[in-house]
Amino acid sequence: MVSVPTFDGDNPFEGVAGHQAFIIYDNTCMRRGVYSPDNEGNDCGINYVIEEDWLPYTIVVTHVNWDVGDPYFYFNYANGAYMIGENGATCTDISSGLRAEQGCKSAFPINGEPE
Repeated sequence: MVSVPTFDGDNPFEGVAGHQAFIIYDNTCMRRGVYSPDNEGNDCGINYVIEEDWLPYTIVVTHVNWDVGDPYFYFNYANGAYMIGENGATCTDISSGLRAEQGCKSAFPINGEPE
């Protein structure tokens, strides 16, 4: 399968190849990064790593289920472990037309958990 990135500026997945992505927003809802594990990701339990200069720590996605009907993900950041469903962060159906799509949220403290 060949994945071709999309470059539509109105598309939240701009520049992503494939059908799955992680998007990181800051606390003002500004998009900071879009990451596609399409060719890397979490197949057979392989962790997916996100590193950025503006993140003090590395995000390590440890478990992912991309099933549109029941998606979930777990990740480690700094000294904490996070997942969908904590602090009111859930998945929402954002489908349109014949395209099935879910948007899932999770929150984490940018500076890590207090020791």
